[in-house]
Amino acid sequence: MYLDAYVKVPEVKGKITFRTKGNTTYVEFEYDRVYSTEKQYTDVK
Repeated sequence: MYLDAYVKVPEVKGKITFRTKGNTTYVEFEYDRVYSTEKQYTDVK
């Protein structure tokens, strides 16, 4: 069971994305990206 809730968004610049999986929508806040030379891709924080 999921509850409706309000969450404070940090005041730093960032990007908000919505991801839907089944009947649930997830809100993700991305505030930084770090490129990993070992793995050859960007890690999202």
